[in-house]
Amino acid sequence: GYLAFFLTLSLISYLVTGRNELLRCTVFAASMVRMDVRKLMKLFLAVETAGCLLLNVLSLAGVLGTVFLTTDYGGGVETRLCLGLGHPNSLHCMAAVLVLLFLCLYHDRLHAWQFAVLFAANLVLLYFTRSQMGALAMAGGIVLQFLVDRIQSDRTKNALCICMEVLFAAGLFFSLLAATFNPASTPWMQKIDHLMTGRVGSLWDTTFHEGTLASWRWFSDRNSDRFFDLGWVRLVYWYGVIPAAVVIFYLLRWLRFLRRKKEMAAFVMLSVLAVY
Repeated sequence: GYLAFFLTLSLISYLVTGRNELLRCTVFAASMVRMDVRKLMKLFLAVETAGCLLLNVLSLAGVLGTVFLTTDYGGGVETRLCLGLGHPNSLHCMAAVLVLLFLCLYHDRLHAWQFAVLFAANLVLLYFTRSQMGALAMAGGIVLQFLVDRIQSDRTKNALCICMEVLFAAGLFFSLLAATFNPASTPWMQKIDHLMTGRVGSLWDTTFHEGTLASWRWFSDRNSDRFFDLGWVRLVYWYGVIPAAVVIFYLLRWLRFLRRKKEMAAFVMLSVLAVY
């Protein structure tokens, strides 16, 4: 029933917007029904890690991609590490995703010092990439997984998970505020935008303010193609209010399901990615 519903919704979205990501996600999920998902996740981790390392080697060898990227990142011209991933944020993002997946699969085999090594590696990578959001995502996953593995009280674990759900909900609410209030005319939003390195302002610096509340539709259209960094706002802008609301509702139910089933490792990975 879920698959039929999502297939219909994603097909409508594809026909209206021309974007097939939701349809691809639905078919991908359908293909894994009755399969060993944990075994598949191990395969994904191996293939994705090998692919990233190959890009790293090719860039270092001068065959494909650049090792460092020199450009203006918003605070002046800087040189940052990208290792063939195209952008320093992309490098740190992929590192964070791989670490989160690794922790989900193998956290029960790790000692405290190995968590410390991962955290230190994250700080070293942050020094070379200056990707604050990627570093926060990786650090959040490492710290949360370390805590839930060592906390004995189910009540405390449950409270920690609820805090992550509240943080995710707060992020969704902030996304709505970002699409509603222009930092140029709202002092408090201007301060927040400065902390987020202009991510809110990027919604408002075009002629027609693409991505803001005025540009939201029940289902988006093919002209809504502007790219910006606020992911939940972009989900609404690219696909429409109805698809985004369904995805968010299902994601919140998924988090609640994992918390109640005490699937802590999966909860940590999913909640950190949702907030990120």
